[in-house]
Amino acid sequence: MGHGHAARSRRSVLAGLGATVLVVVTTVVPAVAGADARPGPRSGTGTVPQATLSVRVSLDRVAVGDRVLLSTQGGSGTGAVTFAVVGGTSTGCALSGDVLTSTSAGTCAVRATKAADATYAAAASAPVTVSFVPTVYDPVYPPGPVTVRFGPRGSSLGPGDREVLARLARELRSGAVVRLVARGPGGASALLARAVAVRRYLVTRTSLRVRIVLRAGGPAAVEVVTARP
Repeated sequence: MGHGHAARSRRSVLAGLGATVLVVVTTVVPAVAGADARPGPRSGTGTVPQATLSVRVSLDRVAVGDRVLLSTQGGSGTGAVTFAVVGGTSTGCALSGDVLTSTSAGTCAVRATKAADATYAAAASAPVTVSFVPTVYDPVYPPGPVTVRFGPRGSSLGPGDREVLARLARELRSGAVVRLVARGPGGASALLARAVAVRRYLVTRTSLRVRIVLRAGGPAAVEVVTARP
């Protein structure tokens, strides 16, 4: 039996059954990569200006080798903050995260940048300058005075007092004159003990000419007054 006769037979059978033949044609369109992706939030594309950004420093004048802690005030959004040295007269400015140091005397100018996020554009602060002074005693402008405070009956130095005295010692030239004025209650022995605690800490760091003055009355404290050699 030929192909034509078989086709006519199938059509006659379908017609006899009163069947309706539905031919469905499906067209397959190749997918285009990303065509069905819905746009989502993207970082770093904001256009809204941030609030004014500024740099804050823990100290604006320190000795060479001391650390200055950096932070920011203002700005907007969730963008990361970074710091950069953008100028100054010192050749030894260095940054490690939010800590500024210098290995040579001079100034270091620092700027903060806050990155953009999905809403806010990037922002930069105005530069802030930190001065790093020589670690040797300045014969023209002696540092100080520094006051170390004690409890009513105490003669021990706290961590903060040691840091202040260490910084002072780094600025003193060997042989500098230091006058320790001890005040407070407790009699001469208590006053002397406080002055000796300060003297002992200073002279372990540099050779100084120390004079001790005891004065009764007032809060327990030792004033450190420096003078040129």
